[in-house]
Amino acid sequence: MLRYFSSKAEGLEFTLNHLIRLYRPQLFRGLIKLQHQSSKALFASNDEDKYRGWMSRCCLDTPCGHRPRGLGPKISCIGVVSEMRQALPEEETESPIPKMGKDNKRKRASKPEDPQDKKAPAQRLRKKFIHVDVDSVHQFPDDEENEGEVSTLVPRTRKPVEAAKPSEPETSPHGNKRRSSLNDASTLFEEAHRLFSQAITKFKAELSQCEAELKKSSDEEKALRLLCDQKEEEIKDLRADLAKARENEAELDKQVKADCNRWKENIDWLVADKVDALAQLASAETQLRGIKVTNLAQAKKIKELEVKLTEAGAKIAEARAEVERTNATTDKTINVYLRYAEAVQTELREASNREKRSKELAKCQSWRETLEEIHARGFDLTEEITQIRELETNARFLISSDDEDSANGSEGREDEDGVPEEEVPEDA
Repeated sequence: MLRYFSSKAEGLEFTLNHLIRLYRPQLFRGLIKLQHQSSKALFASNDEDKYRGWMSRCCLDTPCGHRPRGLGPKISCIGVVSEMRQALPEEETESPIPKMGKDNKRKRASKPEDPQDKKAPAQRLRKKFIHVDVDSVHQFPDDEENEGEVSTLVPRTRKPVEAAKPSEPETSPHGNKRRSSLNDASTLFEEAHRLFSQAITKFKAELSQCEAELKKSSDEEKALRLLCDQKEEEIKDLRADLAKARENEAELDKQVKADCNRWKENIDWLVADKVDALAQLASAETQLRGIKVTNLAQAKKIKELEVKLTEAGAKIAEARAEVERTNATTDKTINVYLRYAEAVQTELREASNREKRSKELAKCQSWRETLEEIHARGFDLTEEITQIRELETNARFLISSDDEDSANGSEGREDEDGVPEEEVPEDA
């Protein structure tokens, strides 16, 4: 664990003192107080003074109520201090270290003693306390393989306290107080070590949970990034397709406009042809009306002749030949005019049919040309083109047949009109 935090904090070596301060500031203050009260250091280290000064200074700046969330039991700084005061009631006025200094001054003033005898009680009191090496302390977080096990400090066995010499009755009360205070301090330190072990185990569990959450979030981030890349590629493809579609739309618009202009021209041409055909039809109708008028006039003449014939009864025999002649000529002319009227009507019908067929032929030609242009651009319209060509050939055949029929009819009419009047048979 210390190696993990040291790798995260670049340029700084993360030690056990840092870890204690990170999870239990009030616990570290208790350890500092024990360190000041004891005559021997709790942790044997070369950089002891440096870390002690730094950690004690940081611990004093940290508020008592500051504690990370969800780590360790809820023990306040005031409770630790109250327990220490209950265990050491005489520390409220002054610490045992100055008292020991006063007793030593009294001993020096009363009688001179050997310096080795003065050092003996202090050495015996130092042997009572628990000695912990830095290597044994750093062993707790380094065992990350056994995360379920709780690491513990190995206390050294305390040697039995030697009985006070009868020649030094003045030092026994201070020794008892010091022993009691050190015993309380050792129990307090064991309790602190137990709390620290619990905090370490909980911290390991939370650390593993945080690592799992971090891995999960990183996997989700990778998946989201892959999804974003895929969506960006799809958007690029869609943009390219949209650009192509717009280009095709512009080309189709141009083509449709050109076709519309061509169709408008064809429509104008057909309208002009229709106007011409209507003019021809109107002229034919006027001619037919004139023929009808002439026929009426001839009928009137016939009636007049009949009246004259009745009036001239005597001249009936003489005038009968003339009347029959005139009747024959009139009948012939009437038949000629009737045939001419029928021919005109048939011509009008044929002209209208020819106009319709020419329109159909023009439509077929224009439609075939448009289909051929579309087919030239890559569309498969072979069947439609063949059908349109068949319709065009049929229309052309009908138009040519109508032209031949009209030519034959005109020749026949000319032959009939060229018959002389003398060849008409006379009635007996």
